[in-house]
This record gives sequence, structure tokens and C-alpha cells, in this order.
Amino acid sequence: MEGDFWLGEWLICPLLNTVQNGGKTVRLEHKFMQVLVCLAGRPGEVVSKDELIRTVWANTFVTDDVLTRAVSELRRILKDDAKQPHLIETVAKNGYRLIARVQPPDSEISHRKRAWLLPALVFLTLFIGGLAVALVLRARLTRPRVNATPVQSIAVLPLEDLSHDPGQEYFADGMTDELINELAQVKALRVVSRTSVMQFKGSRKPLSEVAKALNVDAVVEGAVLRSGGRVRITAELVDARSDKQLWAHSYESDTGDVLKLQSSMADAITREIQIAVTAQEQQRITSSRRVDPNALDAYLYGKLYWNQFSKEGMQKAVGYFQTAIDKDPNWAAAYAGQAHAYHELSYYQPPRQVMPKAKWAAEKAIQIDPRDAEAHAALGWVKWVYEWDWQNAETEFKRAIEFRPSSALARAQYALFLDAAGRNKEALEEERMALQLDPLSSIINTNMGDILTSANQLDQAIQQYLMVIRMDPHFGGAHFNLGYTYARQRRFREAIREIQTAREDDSDAVSRGLLAWVYAISGQKERAQTTLRELNKLSSQQYVPASTSAAALAALGEKEKAFAALEKAVEERDSNLAFIRQDSTLELLSSDPRFERLLRVIGIH
Repeated sequence: MEGDFWLGEWLICPLLNTVQNGGKTVRLEHKFMQVLVCLAGRPGEVVSKDELIRTVWANTFVTDDVLTRAVSELRRILKDDAKQPHLIETVAKNGYRLIARVQPPDSEISHRKRAWLLPALVFLTLFIGGLAVALVLRARLTRPRVNATPVQSIAVLPLEDLSHDPGQEYFADGMTDELINELAQVKALRVVSRTSVMQFKGSRKPLSEVAKALNVDAVVEGAVLRSGGRVRITAELVDARSDKQLWAHSYESDTGDVLKLQSSMADAITREIQIAVTAQEQQRITSSRRVDPNALDAYLYGKLYWNQFSKEGMQKAVGYFQTAIDKDPNWAAAYAGQAHAYHELSYYQPPRQVMPKAKWAAEKAIQIDPRDAEAHAALGWVKWVYEWDWQNAETEFKRAIEFRPSSALARAQYALFLDAAGRNKEALEEERMALQLDPLSSIINTNMGDILTSANQLDQAIQQYLMVIRMDPHFGGAHFNLGYTYARQRRFREAIREIQTAREDDSDAVSRGLLAWVYAISGQKERAQTTLRELNKLSSQQYVPASTSAAALAALGEKEKAFAALEKAVEERDSNLAFIRQDSTLELLSSDPRFERLLRVIGIH
């Protein structure tokens, strides 16, 4: 059986794995829904247990107990009684039979309700008297629904992949991303970013609980199925405050038109919640173009690997974005994605090798689409950390936020820029806004700790890092910065422990450099020198930012070598220099005139 259908008083939505009754929506486990659909395909007929198990659990060995539990759960949710059933009847020693009437969705239960509603309305109209009153009543009944409490924030939960093929998960996740990005263009609507919603992938938590964790009014959930060059997406919008369904719809298109499909969904959602959308935002939402299906595939793989935030992930992302560009040279998003991947690689490869490529890709994306937010954010990052063009960098970050107000990435990058520029109060405010958009992001939460550290609020920063570690014990960035902050409080044993925890492997040069500095300032000079020798040896095998050793050298009293390292960092356009203003590890050099000249070269006055 395909599509939604009515079963008694219940609207069954197989693609969403939901059942609805009286405005309330309940999610079913996928296998339970398959059992119900199998029975609904043959209403009134006995479907044997063996047939149900073969159909629903194909190629999997299960016992009758699993099926019994599925039917029991269906009865519980659908308010059916096994002894006096009105929906699912047990046929002893055989199977189950659906005894309720199955109807298509357009029939609805309202056909029965109209039998008594119509006479009542006629009587009411006659009682009130007059055609004018009847017209007023008609107007009230047909005008759009206005929410008593408007929806001002929303989360798009990961769309379920109905193919249940692990190789297709990237596509479902990519469709989730695209819908988030479409909605994120509306300034009046706060849209939670990808990182946070992905925490609930595959979750069966109640929507009210999810909404509370993400601090949103409403939730979009749904499913996607790609087959034979076609894509079908079914989604529903639920007011999490009342658990009422506000909107539901299914969309289908060729794979090449899937971005237009996402635009249609975003447009429908913004209309349903009646959020204020400017003419420019409306034009932007509805202006998606057709893309080459192979380019789309490559782009989604690029986003998948970019989100891993690793050297290998970024290298793969660059390659996939290039494939997307080759297949569809006029698609701005592919260039913007590649720009972000290239600038992240500047921490693993010499910046002069990758940053010009990042700039070119970002500028190419803007040439194609001047309002591409990701491209402006990428260009802002390049102008700041590579070109040290602070004024134009800020302009680009502001444009990115203007074009996509709910971009947590753009706001987090801008917050770091503001902090590096010495505008700590503004940085804290921008970072708080980023956290509202991505509350469960380990990176953005860690960035908040960094900005608190810059403000010399060390105790608050430590609590922030510890919160991140509780949330994600393996996130190295939080351990690294916690170690740095402990060192500033002269809690050296704890600092060393955290920095060593942060080291993912022996190729982590930046952690080695910080560790050498902690050894040096804690009086462990031999360990500091040993660590610096290891760092020097590592530099012959891979790119090691020149600034990495400067702080430890200064702490060991080797001032000339420290400045030599910084001068080399300037020459290679070391990305870490952009953060030098708030880097207390170099305070032993700050009184030297050469340090002041260095700051001026970087654009810090």
C-alpha cells in the first residue's frame, strides 16, 4: 500500500512513520509501521504470521515474539483492545486481520462529521438571521489560521532515509542541510544549525523533549527516498509546545530539481507559520536552480567530509567539490564549499599553497551568486587570517550574516574575528547568538570558552570547557583550550593532562607546541627542550606552523630563536598569527619593539 490512509479515526503516514488523531502525532518504529502497512494492503483478509515476518523482516531471522510485540505496540498506540478489537483482530494459530475500514486521505473522517455539522450550521445561520452574518461566518471559516503564539524558532530534524541503505545516508543528511539553509535565510526566524539537530538522528525521543533541548517552538521532521532518478520527500511541521501538527506535505521531483523542491518546502513552511519574510528573502528562497544530478551527489559527499573537520576529511571534501564544479561549473554552492575546505587545510598545509585557492573559489562563487552567504563567510576568513585585511574581512562576515541570519558558522567566525580585534564584548554577544543557533555544537561551545578566556574570565571559561567535555569527551579542542586555561592559572599538572588528552596522534604539532610551553613555564626545561626537538623532527615530515614553537622558545629564554620563528610565521602567512593579540603565551616578547612591529604587519594597532 502506498501513501497516507485513514484507519478508523487514525491518519496513517507511512513515509513519516507517524499516526495522527485529534491533532496529536505519534511516531512509530519503522518495522511496526511496515506491519501496519502490510495488513492495510489486504483489509479484511487474514495475513499469516509467516507472511508478515517474511515481508517486514526479510533476510533476518526473528521469532514470532517479535511480531507479537509489534502488534501489541500498534494496539497500544492506536487504542485498540486485543479482546474486543476494532482495528486489528488476532486469528488464532494463523495471523492477523485488519477489520477497520481503510480509506484514502482525501476521504477523511470529516465525511461522517459533516452529517451533523451541516444541519447545525444551517440552524445557527437561520437563528442568527441574515445573509451578512452568514458571510462573516464564512469569512472566519476560510481565513488562514493564526497561531495564538507565533512560531519564531524552528529545528529541522534529520530526515529519515527510507531506503535504509547506509550508502544513501549522506543524501538524506544533505537534504536536511539544504532545507535548514533555505529556512536560515529568513531573519525573523531562528533556525537551529546542522550540528545540533544531527545529535537527534535516529532518536525516538518525544518531540517536546527534542524541542526543549534545542530551545525551539516548532520542529520539522520527515523522510526522503531516492529511487530511479526520482526523489520523494515527505515532511510535517509540528508545534512542539502543543504537539499539534501545523502542516504536512509530500514532494517529488527529478534528482536534478531537488533544490527547487527544498525551496518549495521552505516557502510552504514560512507561509504556514506566517513569519515575516522580506521581498528579498522571498526571492532568495524561491530562486533555486536545477543542478546536474552527478554534481549534486559530489557536492553532498563534499559536505559530508567537510563536516568531519579533519585533515583527511578536508582533502576529500576539496576533491568532491571539484567534481561538482566540473559537472556543473555555474553552481555557486560548490565553489563556496571548496573555499571553506581549502581555508581549513591552511592548518595542515602551507597557507600559501591553499589560501589563494580558497580566495579564488570564494570570489568565483560570489561572481555567480552575489548573495551566497557561505562564500562571503569563506572570503571573510581568508581576508582576515591570510591577508590580514581586517576591514574588508569584517565587511564579508557582515554580508554573510545579512544573507543568512541563522548561519551559526558565519556568526561563530565573526565572533572569533571580533575577539581577535580586541572587541571582546561584541565577540561574546555574537558567540551567544551562534550558540542559540547551534546549542549542541562542540566547536561553538569551545569557542565561547576561548572568548571568555580572552576576557580573563578564566573560571567561567573552565566551566565552559568542562561542559563541552561532558557533552563530547573526545573533542580535542576543548581539552586543548582547557589545558591552556589551566596553565594560565598555574595549574600545570592539570594543564599537561588535558593537552596530552587533546593530542589525537603524533602528527598533532600545535598540541606539542603548547605542551612544550607548559613544560617551560612550569620549570620542566628538559622536557620542554625534548618536546621542541620532537616538533623540529616532525617539521621535516609534514607542515608545522612556524609560530608553534615561538612561545616555548621565549619561555626557555631563547628570545632570538622565538622571534626568528615568528618572522618565519609572517613569511609563510601562518593562520595562527591572526589570533596573536589574545595569545598570552607570547607575553614575554610583548615589550620588545620587534613584537610591536609584528603586530603592525598583521594589521593590529
